[in-house]
Amino acid sequence: MMDPIRFSRLKALALSPAHYKYGLTAPDEPSRAMRIGTAVHAAVLGDNPALDVFPGPTRRGKEWEVYKAAHAGQTILARDEADEVVATAAAVEANPAALKLLKQPHREERIAWKWLGLDCAGTPDAWDGTTVVDLKTARTAQPERFGKEVFWRYYHAQLAWYCNGLELSGRAKPERAYIVAVETAPPYPVVIYEITETALAQGFARCREWMERLKGCIENDYWPGYSDAVVPIEGITEMPDLTFAETD
Repeated sequence: MMDPIRFSRLKALALSPAHYKYGLTAPDEPSRAMRIGTAVHAAVLGDNPALDVFPGPTRRGKEWEVYKAAHAGQTILARDEADEVVATAAAVEANPAALKLLKQPHREERIAWKWLGLDCAGTPDAWDGTTVVDLKTARTAQPERFGKEVFWRYYHAQLAWYCNGLELSGRAKPERAYIVAVETAPPYPVVIYEITETALAQGFARCREWMERLKGCIENDYWPGYSDAVVPIEGITEMPDLTFAETD
């Protein structure tokens, strides 16, 4: 039996079905940015914000392996990472508008639903009957750059996934969707972004496209890579701008 489809896996179809299938069994060792993001979520949204901090000097060696085994399944931080988490979470909590959005009646509650005959699941950061909110830690929350990241990293599709899931699970479909973005370096600026109805519609279309492709791959047990066809390469007149802000 397949595990429920989660957005973090589904978006691999933006690359290829082969990437999706590989991601189901690939080792899942969180990066530094992922550890900090997870810990900031726990500090801001959780009821027990205590951090698990490794007391050793580095995350390697025998002492680290013993500690990691004893704390399996937990997000273990180095001391400098813990300091960064505390400062980042404090910046969010010092922003009244951001805190009001994030302190919804429902926080980090898992929901489950069926879509196109497939089991799906998700854990919105915060939601009530009208609003869904996602907290993102980022290297930059600058509007000119983060606005591009929303589409580059499919954050608009992620929020559309949650809106659809809430509706299909028998709850009210949110009327508004927001991202609270906070930088993980001084001065830890916080910016609130509203994902408009147009952006949500685009995100929903992308999710449906991925789901339909996934369903076909499952039914045919066929998981192609980027392309099965010969791909022609044409000449270009100038190099495209491939730079983008690194976001956790």
